[in-house]
Amino acid sequence: MNELSSFISPQFITELQSQGLRLEEPDKNARRGGAGPSDLKAVTIDGRTVMIPIFKSSENESPFVACTPKEHGISYIRHSSGRVIPVSFPSQPRFYDLKTSDGIPYSHIATLHSSDVLATTVLQSCVRYTNRKKSCQFCAIGQSLEAGRTI
Repeated sequence: MNELSSFISPQFITELQSQGLRLEEPDKNARRGGAGPSDLKAVTIDGRTVMIPIFKSSENESPFVACTPKEHGISYIRHSSGRVIPVSFPSQPRFYDLKTSDGIPYSHIATLHSSDVLATTVLQSCVRYTNRKKSCQFCAIGQSLEAGRTI
């Protein structure tokens, strides 16, 4: 086990996921609200990609700050204690720049979550979604469609 691996414990990852991450520079590609893992950023730490909250109110007070990524998404997370941890952020997939012959962005058809999870939602509505008493309390499937991020 190398020195970094012993420092990046499950407790450290849990602390980072619980307290969130402040970004030196806002991520213009990050998703706010909607279906799937929104309000999070994929961060690769010591070869493991984990999802870290970046859009909840506690991030403003988080002791973790990510430097603006350099070439190939390489960055560092600084902790208020002085610790510095090298990380990387998965890059935006090339297919996000493409569109169908009808002009629909590929990113509206399928979304890359994390570094290797491609997801799509076939049915963009639910009979229970509009009735908050019957809908799943965590569901936000309608938000992505209303925001024009999906078809």
